[in-house]
Amino acid sequence: MKLKLSGKTDLVLSETKAALMEFSPGNAPAEQKEVETIAGILLLGTRSTVQETAGKIEDYFDSARRAQKDLTLPKIYLEADTGDGYVRSEILDGVLDTETDYFHRVARNHVPARIWVKRKNYWEGAEAQIPLTNENGTNNVAGLKVYNTNNGTGTAPNKRVNYVGIDGDDIDGSIPTPPRIEITNTYSSGTTRLSNFWIGRSIDDTTNPFQWFIPHEVTKNYTGDNETQVSLTELSSTFLNGAKGGHYRVFTKVHYGYQDLRMNVGLYYPASVALTPMQKAPEIVQNNGHVIDLGTLQLPPWLPGLTGFSPVGLRLGARRTGGFNQTFFDYFLFPANAFRQLTPRGYGLSNGVMLADDGITETTWTSGKTGIYSGYGDWITLIPGKSQKLLFLTNSMTGGYLDEYTASIKVYYRPRRLTP
Repeated sequence: MKLKLSGKTDLVLSETKAALMEFSPGNAPAEQKEVETIAGILLLGTRSTVQETAGKIEDYFDSARRAQKDLTLPKIYLEADTGDGYVRSEILDGVLDTETDYFHRVARNHVPARIWVKRKNYWEGAEAQIPLTNENGTNNVAGLKVYNTNNGTGTAPNKRVNYVGIDGDDIDGSIPTPPRIEITNTYSSGTTRLSNFWIGRSIDDTTNPFQWFIPHEVTKNYTGDNETQVSLTELSSTFLNGAKGGHYRVFTKVHYGYQDLRMNVGLYYPASVALTPMQKAPEIVQNNGHVIDLGTLQLPPWLPGLTGFSPVGLRLGARRTGGFNQTFFDYFLFPANAFRQLTPRGYGLSNGVMLADDGITETTWTSGKTGIYSGYGDWITLIPGKSQKLLFLTNSMTGGYLDEYTASIKVYYRPRRLTP
């Protein structure tokens, strides 16, 4: 077995200046964030060599502590190779402890020592790109096209879908891992800059597939001040079977840019007429937006994981003093437990520029590292051995919501596991 410290010049703890005698990687449930590793080593060489090696180890641990507080500093890793190549775990803190007979043993050119390392509770392998699939390409690594809708119109390689699929066999490891998702604006009409990006991750189920896109288009011309029903869309038993009682962020697109149009979405029974409210999201204000986050609903609102439910109605309501004339378009559903929003700080994403939501390094940046985006929500994670999809939605800096906005997607990851 080989052991080394990395993040600066690699310091190998199992070669000429040190010998690895014992190694206890530490074990803890995946939910635990930190774990302690203990390694017994021999520091080898003359007095000056032993002191130099010990000083380097202590310097690594000092750098690891400082990197937790100063994000401009490189992270420090403990790396282990049990025969299949090195895997790494980020060091949070560490201590080098030499034996009490240090001075006696250093004269004999070997000093027993122990290393205590507090590290993150996972080991991760080398970075790899994930092949992606949708109706526009299979096992694509060059950049797979997605649109700003999932209505399926057109033909490959220009079919309008807003997802990329990942085969479960392409995700190694034993615990969820956050990827780097690279989004390049490929919409070349005029000077359009794409703005916000909303990303979700769903797990595939061939028996009861999840339907994240609900076709919907209604124009409502209403002159009253009170709340009125815009539409009632039936969610079938098949749809509810695929939703599995999960919680979902519900988005829609609207045409006209009202400042003060208020909207609400909820679930009602029966599906054909909104008699009994079963669940309602809080009312939201349009605030001139055209891609609208209507809030979170549980679908269906009871007994997660079961199937065979009666249909329910997805009701959209709206109100505005003085009335409104508005067109409401499709619904987009994002799993609330795997959802991420990327928001620009002034500029947006122009044609050809790449935006990276990098869960590997826990940073969000654009090509050229201009850093003009902020990410909100927990990092998206990929599940080993599970086929899954990444779902995308965007708007433009001027509020546009066009279906024909396009982006090219690449995804990279490091497999994670609890043991080296």
